[in-house]
Amino acid sequence: MNRLKYWLFYIVIALAILGLGNYLWTDPAAFIKNLIFIGVFAAIIIFLFTRFRGTAVHNRKEHKAFVKAAKYSKKRLKMRAEQKNNPINRSISKPSIKKAIHSKKRSAPHLTVIEGKKGKKKDKASL
Repeated sequence: MNRLKYWLFYIVIALAILGLGNYLWTDPAAFIKNLIFIGVFAAIIIFLFTRFRGTAVHNRKEHKAFVKAAKYSKKRLKMRAEQKNNPINRSISKPSIKKAIHSKKRSAPHLTVIEGKKGKKKDKASL
């Protein structure tokens, strides 16, 4: 049964190619006109779908926030590069204090340790 489906599929494809070739051979102007019509129609449908698909306001706000954050990040990186290249504008600070602050390990507040009964094994006979 599976081989029959493949043969039918190939026969339909071959007939479609034969029909398109015959159509192109007998009336090429109409063939090109139909191709242009299909392209314009598809472009209109794609435009209407993307324009009026009803995107949520939530998505637009997230996108604006992302763009704003990206601009801020680029600006910050540019300022860091300028400070690194220009030693005159560097502010004098105590590097030992900064290293001490950054070297401390901070635990993430959203992570918790769950302690359970790890030492006791379940009685498999009761299950």
